[in-house]
Amino acid sequence: MTYGWAILIIAVALGALYQLGVFGSSGNSLAASCLATPGFLCQTPIINTSGYLAVKFGQIGISTLTITAVGCTANTTLPTSTQSVNLQLTSGSTAAIAFSCPLQSSAIGSKFSGYLWLVYSTPTQSGIIDRVASVSGKVSTAGGSIAALGAGGQSAGGNFIPPKIVHYVPITITNNQNSATGAGFDQLIKVNSNTYSTYEASDLKNVEFFGIDGTILSSWLESNNTNGATKTLYWVKLPSSIAASSNTVIYMGFAPTSNNLFDGVTVGEAPQLSASYAQYDDGANVFDFYDNFQGTSLSAKWSTVLGVDYSPASYAVNNGLTLTVASSSTKDIAVYTTSKYTPAIMEAYVSSMSAFATEYSWMYSVSVPASSNWNFMEHLYYSYFQWHILEQISGGSSGYLESPNNYGADPPGIFGITWPSTGTEAAIYNSGNVLYDSNTILASSQAYITLYATSPGAPETTSTETTTWVRQRSYPPSGVMPSVSFGSVV
Repeated sequence: MTYGWAILIIAVALGALYQLGVFGSSGNSLAASCLATPGFLCQTPIINTSGYLAVKFGQIGISTLTITAVGCTANTTLPTSTQSVNLQLTSGSTAAIAFSCPLQSSAIGSKFSGYLWLVYSTPTQSGIIDRVASVSGKVSTAGGSIAALGAGGQSAGGNFIPPKIVHYVPITITNNQNSATGAGFDQLIKVNSNTYSTYEASDLKNVEFFGIDGTILSSWLESNNTNGATKTLYWVKLPSSIAASSNTVIYMGFAPTSNNLFDGVTVGEAPQLSASYAQYDDGANVFDFYDNFQGTSLSAKWSTVLGVDYSPASYAVNNGLTLTVASSSTKDIAVYTTSKYTPAIMEAYVSSMSAFATEYSWMYSVSVPASSNWNFMEHLYYSYFQWHILEQISGGSSGYLESPNNYGADPPGIFGITWPSTGTEAAIYNSGNVLYDSNTILASSQAYITLYATSPGAPETTSTETTTWVRQRSYPPSGVMPSVSFGSVV
């Protein structure tokens, strides 16, 4: 045998080993690829352990292509079954589409190669069945099902659905203002739960929200936690900002009604809604600041000043914070955060209150409350069964603004103040109804979130106020919460 033949035999052997993938990347290692037929685009295939394959798919040359079903096969034979979708692609647009593929093995790292099929219509033809791409790759992620989400259009797409979700609704959130929301924006979602009662548990604990990539979004159910309610309020923390004059899509998912998705970490509800106080409260993971006064003592989030201007009043913590001003003397107390925050929207759920000559206040305070240096950015207070808004500078009445009103907005309810920038402030209740608007005098500055009670004159009777929770949430662009619209249940 000559050296030439020996070298040739070695080369053939190495080539065979290469094809078997012994040396890592090779044609047989199935690096992810999707090769589309002319007129179509297919990119970034992802396969999960449930046998679903998602790709970025597009077309060019057809004014509007309406896809009604998708299929996947291991060979060029027509698929025996397809998955129904409703997706429109205009020329030059793309969408994420998911296909159910016949994997030989669902284990991570298992290989698959096959073909993707569409059933679609054009403006001139309908019911077209076409093999549009060949695809190869490996199972790379665990997960539940993938499905085409959305109701069509250029922004429609598909993604992995959280494993326990069996039905879902696309929600389009639109920011019509000229400025973007911040990242981590607290979005209000008002849901007519009665509309989805077929899919919901009676207490709504089988409902969660997720993003386009299947990530479960932190959400907090504020009120009306029954499937017969016509206005259930959720707060959802959006991971990314919404650009000016733009929108984003998230999804409201339903698990089987016997499932409880609430964990008090990512999916939860207001503390008073649970059978055990704060059992599923995840407000601290949704809002910029949050406390529910759980237990019988203040958390490290708070400090107190007893007797700011007068003799000390009292406070008590018992799954809520109660401030008490006794009769026959002038007393006061301030409970304030240990850290300062950039003012946005501060709100408190006031579960009960009795007041006559007593003032109960929710405020942003520039400095630690003290008789020698009262600095308020905003000051919403309740006295003589009326609401007032006040602005005060450095212990005096300079820059003092006040407008007493009685709007019938009595506790229980959510009361708060907004201070988005120098020049604007408002007192609000129940997450947006305006009690009073005013122009601010104080310049923008960080401040303590403060709860305060006082009786400048001796009250005739002892009075109390109980706050269940306090939060600070994001200020929406131009003060306008992005709008919400719902698609169809899938």
